[in-house]
Amino acid sequence: MSELIQRKFMHQTEPAKSFTPIARSAGPMERIIPEDVNIDYEGTRVNKKGETVPAFLAENAIKSLYAGMQLPIFEDYPGIPMEEGYNNLAAKFKGEEQGLIISDVDPNSWFLIVNTKETTRPIVRQNIIEAANSADITDRPIVMLVTSGMPHAIIYIFQGTNLYTCGYGYSREIEHNYTNLTYNLLIKAGQSDIAHTFEKMTGSIFTADAMVPSETHQAKISWVGFLDMEMVRRIQDFLDNTSIIIFSGKKEGRYNKVSNNAKLIVSNSYYAAAGILPARESYNCLTWAQNILGVNVDCGILGNPKGCKGITQEQFTLLRENLNNANLPQIISNIQKTLEAPSNICTRIGKAMGICGGSRRKSKRNKKNKRKSRKSRKSKK
Repeated sequence: MSELIQRKFMHQTEPAKSFTPIARSAGPMERIIPEDVNIDYEGTRVNKKGETVPAFLAENAIKSLYAGMQLPIFEDYPGIPMEEGYNNLAAKFKGEEQGLIISDVDPNSWFLIVNTKETTRPIVRQNIIEAANSADITDRPIVMLVTSGMPHAIIYIFQGTNLYTCGYGYSREIEHNYTNLTYNLLIKAGQSDIAHTFEKMTGSIFTADAMVPSETHQAKISWVGFLDMEMVRRIQDFLDNTSIIIFSGKKEGRYNKVSNNAKLIVSNSYYAAAGILPARESYNCLTWAQNILGVNVDCGILGNPKGCKGITQEQFTLLRENLNNANLPQIISNIQKTLEAPSNICTRIGKAMGICGGSRRKSKRNKKNKRKSRKSRKSKK
């Protein structure tokens, strides 16, 4: 399929709506919480060896927080209503020359490739923008970082009755991979498996993320907060650089059922599994999510999603029971303190309290003042 996707499809779509945040009036928002559902966050699962082991079951617990659908974070494209599910795409997109590709493996599966232009860039859904722009923090969407044992990190946004997910990965369809010095040295040393960790590949945003864990997969809620406009703008920055959107679905009778999972290929960022390459535009799933949320969660020295801390059953139960209470911001703030890495806590709290790095800052100022005094003495001479 990669050769077909790399062709220049010239299908024209209607202009996308402009990205315009609309201020919402402050006021209590009643979050709809499903009744009589299993809210077990800490439980057990059967591993590959057939053994029953203790596990965090984030997906099982999260299903108790919303009653609607899982949807992509961007507005529906004209003629591709992912929220409605059924749409006769075959009548609107005529074959491969307009981007409709039938799978070679399954004749009932299809892909729709849409080249984006400046007027058709995907934009964050307006209902999410309006909610994130609310003056009342309790009126804003709850946002979570879920880390799974795959390993993978995914952003979950709860708005209204629906759940919107997005994550970062790489594109197998477009083979524009970029090597670097570390990668080249490891290849020459015969360490191809390790080299792949440092390989830079074409970045992609998955939304709704097809790699969300199942209810029985090991997965943790590794951060929780309120969605704000800074997070929305950071997401939109990536959407603005989308070059191709890959939709998919199944043919049922004479209709094509559109999947809620889409892949957005981003032209100005790269995926690198290591996540430590000296390039601002390189991310892995975890560093991308942390960049969007503006936080540094505690995931151990290696920064692997498997090693991230997670909330406890008690914290999840407390969170769920207070979703519609005025003390929710304080509860979330207390949870954040147990999940964020010390450096991040210092950044957000230490400044106000005069702790975390104060002596280091003083030391730097003293050195700077000493250099200035030396310069002044030399100039007098």
